Formats: sequence, C-alpha cells, structure tokens
Amino acid sequence: MTIHLTRHAGERMNQRGVSRDAIDVVCLSADRVVHLNSGVRVLSLSERRAQALRQVFGNALVSRAAKLQLVVDEFSDTILTVTKGAVYRSGSQNPRRGGKRGYPARNAAA
Repeated sequence: MTIHLTRHAGERMNQRGVSRDAIDVVCLSADRVVHLNSGVRVLSLSERRAQALRQVFGNALVSRAAKLQLVVDEFSDTILTVTKGAVYRSGSQNPRRGGKRGYPARNAAA
C-alpha cells in the first residue's frame, strides 16, 4: 500500500511532531473509520486495537499513533491532513469547532 501525503499533511506532521512510522501504523491498522459526506474518511485506532498493537509495534510508537486521526481522500487514498485528538467523532458529519475552552463556537449567522 502506497501512502501519499499532500504538502499540507506534511506541514501538519512537522508542526505536530508526528513520525511517518506512526502514520503507517494508523494507515495499516485503523479500525475506526468515519465517512464524511464530502468524499473524505477519517482513520483512527480504537483503544482496544491500540492495546493489541502494543505487542507488535511497541508501546511508544502505538501510544503516539493512537492519538492521531488521518483525514484521507476516499478516491485517491491521499492523506489530506493529520490531527491529534478527537476532532472527528463517530456519528458526527462535521469537525468539532470552537476555540479555547469556555468560548462558544462562532455563529455562522452573525
């Protein structure tokens, strides 16, 4: 499986300190897939899958990979961006929005 990255995804990897090895673990072992309505899917690892992978890849690498979400184009299998944390959640078609804690998300009508 060949994994392609956009320039934006490469910049986000550098910005967030994400290694190519962690990206490979998520791409090859992701068991959580959220399909967004724009021809994009989000790949991530569940805690159960991460626990099983620790024996294969080692604790440090899997711990880093378990925090990642990869936004991937469904048609070209190109990674569009890399996020850390639960930005895209199952059952939600939109990313979580809003800034710092305590501040509401921006209202589009305003």
